[in-house]
Amino acid sequence: MKTISAPLTALFNSGAQFYKADFYTWSFADGSVLRTTNADVALTFGGFAFASCAPICTRSKVTLKIGVEVDSMQVTVSPTATDMLSGLPWPQAARQGYLDGGTLLVETAYLTTWPTVIGTIPIFQGQLSDVVPSRSEIAVTVKSALELLSQNFPRNVYQSVCDHTVYDAGCTLTKSTYSFGSSVTGSPASTTTFLDTGLTQAAGYFDQGVLTFLSGALAGIKRTVKAYDGAGGFTFALPLPSIPATGVTISVFAGCDRTKATCLSKFANTIHFRGTPYVPTPESVRSN
Repeated sequence: MKTISAPLTALFNSGAQFYKADFYTWSFADGSVLRTTNADVALTFGGFAFASCAPICTRSKVTLKIGVEVDSMQVTVSPTATDMLSGLPWPQAARQGYLDGGTLLVETAYLTTWPTVIGTIPIFQGQLSDVVPSRSEIAVTVKSALELLSQNFPRNVYQSVCDHTVYDAGCTLTKSTYSFGSSVTGSPASTTTFLDTGLTQAAGYFDQGVLTFLSGALAGIKRTVKAYDGAGGFTFALPLPSIPATGVTISVFAGCDRTKATCLSKFANTIHFRGTPYVPTPESVRSN
C-alpha cells in the first residue's frame, strides 16, 4: 500500500489542475547518488535537488501483481555528450560496470505551479539488473527486490573451487597488498589486446586480475587480464578503445582462479580456503 502526504491528498480532493514529472534517484554501488527529473526545469523536493534531463530518462509502464512474481521496469537513458557518470560518458561507464549493483527509485512528482512540488508518489524501486549500452542510449532493466528470492539455497554448495571471491570479506586478503604499478613500454609494441609493461612477476601471477590505466587517453579504463606472460606482457579478452601510448601509467592486482593450489602458492591463505577439492563428483561416486 502506498501512502501520500496531506498536501497531496488535498490536491487530489480539490479537483484542481496539476502537472506531473518523474523523479529518478540512482544509487550506485560506490555509495554515490544521482538525482534527475524528466521535467524541463530543475526541481527540488524533500531537501534534494533533481537535475533537469541530465541525462534524459524514459520508462515503461509498471504493472504490480500480488504474489512473488518479480516486477520489472524498463528505463532508457539517453545521455548527451556532456552527461558524465563518475567522470566518464554514460555509455563508457555502463560498459565498465559502474551501474552494476545499483538501485533505482522512480517517483512521480505533482505540481500546480512550476517549480513548486506539492508531493510525490513512489512508482517503482528495484535493483539495476540488465544493462545494455549502445552508441546513443543505455537500456536498463530494473527488477524488484523479490528477485533476491531466486538465489540458490542453500547458499554454499560443494565444489572444488573456493566459495569466496578474492579480496572479499571471506577471503580476508587486502587488494592493495597484491597491487602493483608500472608504465607501458614501447617494445614489443602494444595493441588493443596486448600491453607490455615493466612488471616482472612470475607468469600467470596477474591472470584474472584487473588492470587499470591511471594516465593518458585511457585513464580510468579497466580490463580483466586474460593472460600474463611473466615478462611484463598482458593479454586482454576485451579490446581497448585505442592503443595505449608509451609511458602511460597503470595499476594491476593479482587475480585468483579460486583453486587450492593458487590459494597456497600465490597467497598463502589456505586457512580461509572455502572449496572442497577432495569431494568426488557424482559421476565418480560408487556404492557397494
